Amino acid sequence: MDRLAAYLDEAGEDPQQAADTLLAYNLRHVALRYAWASNVCEIQDQSCQRLKDLLTRNDIKTTLVASDLGKVPIDALGSISQEQIRRTFDVVRYFGAPLVRVHAGISTGQISAVDTQQASADKYILDWMNRISDIAISDNVVPVLEVGFDSFLQHPSAIASVLASQRRWKLLYDPAQLIVRRHLDPFVKYWTLLKRSVAIIDLHDYKIGHGFKPVGFGDGKLDLTLRDAATANYHGWYILEPGLGRKHGNANTKAATFALAVEGLQHLLESIGLS
Repeated sequence: MDRLAAYLDEAGEDPQQAADTLLAYNLRHVALRYAWASNVCEIQDQSCQRLKDLLTRNDIKTTLVASDLGKVPIDALGSISQEQIRRTFDVVRYFGAPLVRVHAGISTGQISAVDTQQASADKYILDWMNRISDIAISDNVVPVLEVGFDSFLQHPSAIASVLASQRRWKLLYDPAQLIVRRHLDPFVKYWTLLKRSVAIIDLHDYKIGHGFKPVGFGDGKLDLTLRDAATANYHGWYILEPGLGRKHGNANTKAATFALAVEGLQHLLESIGLS
């Protein structure tokens, strides 16, 4: 599979172990999310340098910086400082990533009644996305929106409308996140409508009633998604996210769990003729 990356924090207990695991599978592109138990945008400059030196030494390139920027209630988006935004984009530039994950507000149940009116919600979100677009254009980086189980933006038509008005932004499509609480068919409800805006497909699966599973063994309809992506000449990234925790079956380390995820992906690709 071309343009395949993996979340570094999923491949090992620490960055060095993770790098060793990735190289064992000849994976040389990563998404940076957590390092040493903190989001990569929140670690100190010295730790950023250690991480970059490790990646450079092993010829591993960064595809995505998965920041937590914007993971606040929508009425708090306007309170995020320019310094915090600048720090996130400085980290993205430092690692040479073309893509950065930025959230557009979460739903906590604590937003006042007036602020949950659609017009107010739209203003919070669009003002925030415009702020991000301005700096993203200047830095030549693409912000990608992830729709998680706690995102304020949930309905596919609302997401499509927002992305249509924010041409700089793309979508990180994670089918498992859409199943965790809502138990819906992500392929029919989301992929078919939003696929033209997708820059990243998270290879992440979830089985209703049984939790996270290796890719192809859950309800994420990734077989349909990957086949359709190939047919539609999708040119974005695929990022392997086992999401199985530290223990799954007989695997009791992240590296062993990652091996199960790779095996599941290979089985899936063979079953749909894309190996």
